[in-house]
Amino acid sequence: MSVLEDSVLEDLAGRTVLLTGVTGFIGQALLERLLSGYPDTRVVTVLRGRPGVTAEERLDELVAKPVFAPWRERVGEDEARAAVRNRVRVVAADITDSVPELPDDVDVVVHGASIVSFDPPIDEAFATNVVGTVNLYEAVRRAAERSGRSPHVVHVSTAYVAGSRKGIVAETALDHDVDWATELEYAVEARRSVERASRRPEVLGRLRAAALREQGKAGPAAVAADTERRRREEVDSRLTDYGRERARSLGWPDVYTFTKALGERAAEQTVRDLPLSIVRPAIVESALRHPYPGWIDGFKMADPLILAYGQGMLRALSGIPDGIVDIIPVDLVVNALLGAAARPPEPGDPAYYHVGSGARNPLTLQRLVELVQDYFAEHPLPAPDGRGAIRPREVTLLSDGRAAKVLGTAERAMDLAERALMILPSGDRTRGWQRTLHKQGREVRTLRRYRDLYGAYGAAEVVYADSRTLALDRTLPDGAGCDSAVIDWD
Repeated sequence: MSVLEDSVLEDLAGRTVLLTGVTGFIGQALLERLLSGYPDTRVVTVLRGRPGVTAEERLDELVAKPVFAPWRERVGEDEARAAVRNRVRVVAADITDSVPELPDDVDVVVHGASIVSFDPPIDEAFATNVVGTVNLYEAVRRAAERSGRSPHVVHVSTAYVAGSRKGIVAETALDHDVDWATELEYAVEARRSVERASRRPEVLGRLRAAALREQGKAGPAAVAADTERRRREEVDSRLTDYGRERARSLGWPDVYTFTKALGERAAEQTVRDLPLSIVRPAIVESALRHPYPGWIDGFKMADPLILAYGQGMLRALSGIPDGIVDIIPVDLVVNALLGAAARPPEPGDPAYYHVGSGARNPLTLQRLVELVQDYFAEHPLPAPDGRGAIRPREVTLLSDGRAAKVLGTAERAMDLAERALMILPSGDRTRGWQRTLHKQGREVRTLRRYRDLYGAYGAAEVVYADSRTLALDRTLPDGAGCDSAVIDWD
């Protein structure tokens, strides 16, 4: 990485930056950038331990990951360990529970901890995206009152907090009157209610009967364990349904965007008279340049779809051909976060930034599909049996209504076929039909899952205005900006 210009370095030089979510995708990249590019900046990270692993040990594990490899190689392993030891302090805490007293010398807070699944149980989504936010910012306020400082809070949100809408979304506060405290109360009550219902005799009897059919030969202990597993899965499934429907009833596509939107409102109300910047990335994907081109950690939003196509499991997709798939590389998001962190707004007057590509360098769903198809035509995946390669067929884009009809028809046909096979005598031909049916069922289930999870995004007719982000980009040096115009989609 080239050395950043003095103006950017000086804004954060000698400062202490508190980070949450450092084990996440954006958090890893942000911590790496501070360590590798801001030698005079100190870091405090709020990190929870795991059973048998302390928060400090988790930090050591984190710094050994690939995102830090170029920096470790450049400065040497010993120097890298010394930098972490001397510049990074760990506050061991689970922000969904409580946050202990924070250091008094914090100048900037970048809160990136979040549950990023689209469909978690509603109470879990609220715990991280709302309760954790409030707990953290109350602790920040207490530290500010003790020290007399005015730390700048940078809240990492998502562009999709705007909800299910069309047109241009401005970089302003969200326009809704949903009360986060009330919604939180009912989300917690939902868990109690569903747990209570799952313990009714008729429910437990049904679950135990299912467990007995599968685990009866393994003995009573195995049946009991399987019964409880089924009960817990059913509870989580009900709470996931609860969150999805509550979000959609209020104008958000899923519980993730719903709770992120309420997290923004909670941040605005909790931070109050401290400087607050809210940064809203779109679909964050692999790095464009830093720490190295293509770096990614885990599967993000677009990756399961791309892989499913390469594996021959995706032949249809719900979405609008001209709809914008608003993808942004993770390093451009980090550049925007650091740029925003160095420029606090006036207390009580939050700044909002959209970090995406849709307004400046749009990628349509049709173009994305074409690029993915071209790639796998040149670089096919090997077949599972090791003989030959997978040659996927072209993807058909379906409207949401058409996708619903196709899925309904396919699922009914699959159900009839499965019943018919059950009464046929066993044989080579029957087994061949079963293998074909299994493959087709997998394709239908894949389309169903992706339509349910991503349908609202593939059908979106929205553009997230980014004039404030472009103005921020003009203050950043070459190679460390956040302007999506630098992306060559091909």
